[in-house]
This record gives sequence, C-alpha cells and structure tokens, in this order.
Amino acid sequence: MEKSEYRILLVDDEADVLEFVGYNLKKEGYTVYTAQNGEAAIKQAKEILPHLTLLDVMMPDMNGFEVCKKLKEERKTKNIPIIFLTAKADKKSVTKGFSLGGVDYVTKPFNSLELKARVKTHLELKRAKDKLVTKNKKLKKMARIDPLTKLYNRRYMLDKLEEE
Repeated sequence: MEKSEYRILLVDDEADVLEFVGYNLKKEGYTVYTAQNGEAAIKQAKEILPHLTLLDVMMPDMNGFEVCKKLKEERKTKNIPIIFLTAKADKKSVTKGFSLGGVDYVTKPFNSLELKARVKTHLELKRAKDKLVTKNKKLKKMARIDPLTKLYNRRYMLDKLEEE
C-alpha cells in the first residue's frame, strides 16, 4: 500500500496543532483529514474509515476519551487504531487511554520524527492485522468447503452438530 493510500484522521481543537501535524504527515505522503471536535471526529471516522486516528484528549464538549469509547463501540470504526496526542501526561490518563482501546499515547510537546515513526509503525501493524484477518477468513472457508463440489464438508457438519 502506498503512503498516499493511507487515510489518517487528525482530531484536535487547536488549529496550530492540526496545521503542524497535518503538514508533517502530508509531507510524508499520507492523506490527512482533520476534525476540531468530538462530534465531527466521529462523523468523519464513519464516513472515511481512516487507517489511523490521532486524537487529542482535552477538547471542549466531548473529550478524546469519550470519542475513543464511541468509536470502539461502533462496528465500522472499532478496529481503527487510535493514538492519543495530548498534553495530558499523568499516569491515570495514559492508563485510561490504553484501557479504552488506544494503541499509543504521545504527549505534547512531541518530537515530529518520533510521531512520524509511531504513525508509520501503527499503520504497518494495522495493515498486517487486516491481512491476517482476511487470510484467516479464507482459511476458515477452505477448511469447511469441499473444493470440488463447493459443498460444506464433514468438518463443517460436525461443528454445526456440536453447536446444536
């Protein structure tokens, strides 16, 4: 997958952060979408299905933890990795971010090289995980369907009987 094919959703209520981080990620070749509040972030995530979300914790109306929780509850968005990008660096916040489903936690001020490296790593992990899920579905189907007749095989029937 080319970098330009990766969609990244950047969510922060500060325009300076959106501009700086967005510029750096676009310079790396990623397609970047932005949102300045939680409601807009959830709406955009459902529409564009980003490969990765960078999410600020401290925002008015709906904080990043609430946004993360709502995204993880939705079938369409639950598997999108979320990196928290915030000035809130206390242990309780970091732990809460991970417990809600965040994959990483970067504190402001941050080093742009480090942020780009983390983004790259999590995008590669997401791609590998998606590939694995697809392969597993294919293997599961192959294990249950006879290749010649295209009918369910004995293994499938035994599994179904056991379920019943």
